[in-house]
Amino acid sequence: STQSTWDTFAAYTAAYPELAAEFTRRMKGELPKNFHQVAFDTVVAAHTKGETVASRKASQLALEAFTAALPEMLGGSADLTGSNLTNTKSTAALRFDAKTGAVVLNAPPAPVVPQGGEDEAAQGDAVEPPHGEIGRHINYGVREFGMAAIMNGVALHGGYIPYGGTFLTFSDYSRNAIRM
Repeated sequence: STQSTWDTFAAYTAAYPELAAEFTRRMKGELPKNFHQVAFDTVVAAHTKGETVASRKASQLALEAFTAALPEMLGGSADLTGSNLTNTKSTAALRFDAKTGAVVLNAPPAPVVPQGGEDEAAQGDAVEPPHGEIGRHINYGVREFGMAAIMNGVALHGGYIPYGGTFLTFSDYSRNAIRM
């Protein structure tokens, strides 16, 4: 019943007030209090540095800042992570047990092949999630439509902010899901 669900959440809130507050914030679609400053600082830093980079690299630089500040960011790429740079230091790979389908906590990181110089190598390093946490980077494989459809479902559910990457030419494969 609905009442028992609320009673369960009240018990959870009493036992884990910080986690319950984080869950409530995310489900309301609210950003952390300091996020406006993080976004401002990220833009100022990029403007001050003034380097010319490919749009996919600029995207990764933004994702680095935002995935670190927003634990609700969940995303990945359709097959070409090493090329379209959706991987970040704070988003370990999301993994599932092949036999049970259960989420694997603290799964070993998937190897990531960085593109270019050592700055990119440092940013392309695979990471392990902190103890007891699941990864937030999804390796969709060559499945642009599936990636876009999953992102729609995640956004509709709430609690997470999905992101995904592919090359524009491959976006045709996900056109129906993108239109939704």
